[in-house]
Parts: sequence; C-alpha cells; structure tokens
Amino acid sequence: MVSGVVHADDGTPLEHVSIKATDGKKVLATTQSDAKGLFTIKLPATAVELSAQLLGYKAAVLKVSESRTTYHFVLNEQAQTVAHGAGATIDIAAQTLLIKRVGFSKRKFVV
Repeated sequence: MVSGVVHADDGTPLEHVSIKATDGKKVLATTQSDAKGLFTIKLPATAVELSAQLLGYKAAVLKVSESRTTYHFVLNEQAQTVAHGAGATIDIAAQTLLIKRVGFSKRKFVV
C-alpha cells in the first residue's frame, strides 16, 4: 500500500483525481484523491507506473519504486478544445458544463 497527494501547480489540493497503477499497458488498480488531495492505493507487484488524471489538467505519470511509499503529483492546467454545433455549445470551466445557443465553431478554453 502506498499513499500520496495531488496538487494543482498553484498548490491547491485536487479532489476526485483518478489515480491508476499500471504495468505500462494494463490498468492494475485505481483510486481517487479526496477533498485534501490525498490518496492510498494497493500496488500490485507488477505495477511500474502511477498516473494521475483530472479533466482540465495535463495527466502526470510517476515511475513506481519498491523503496518508495509516498508519491506527490503536481498537475498543470491544460487548455481544453470544445467543439460547438447543432445550436449548442459546451463551455468547460471549473469542471461545470454550461449550455448556450450559438452557431458552429471550434474554440480553445482554459479551465
């Protein structure tokens, strides 16, 4: 069992981050971070990577080490491309979806 924390690049703890242990190809175990950005996960012996992913942030990957029991992820905000069409647009901001009436276009948003 290992533990860790996930923060945004500004130091804010991130909740609901998907944490996955993989063997490099296949997902072996998953968990999520809590309101303080904390997580624990049982690492199978074949795990070689831990990844952290959250909508609006660039995913991060750390190598697993037998001697390491804690991991610290720092996720950087990432621009999201949102497609518009069929008379509606979806703006992704702070992980909230808002529907607005507009024509078809394609724009980049920072969330």
